[in-house]
Amino acid sequence: MDNLEHYPDLYECLGYAHFLNENHGAAEDIFAALLAENEDNLFARMGMMKILALKGDFETLQAYAERYQEVNPTEKVGELLEALK
Repeated sequence: MDNLEHYPDLYECLGYAHFLNENHGAAEDIFAALLAENEDNLFARMGMMKILALKGDFETLQAYAERYQEVNPTEKVGELLEALK
């Protein structure tokens, strides 16, 4: 699995696998690395939003959701933003 970060699709899957296995620190690291490379990566942004919700960091979650909504406006993210306000 060395250099998996060079394969973004597989790296995303690894991040989500860590999330599902409740290894939230590793998932957060992967999602953060993916976002550092491409801040519009919606998969990684949604992953970070899930991590932030688990942490109870709703202020940062709102910022992530606002950016998600800018890049890909959806009704569900709009509802989430309304709930966070």
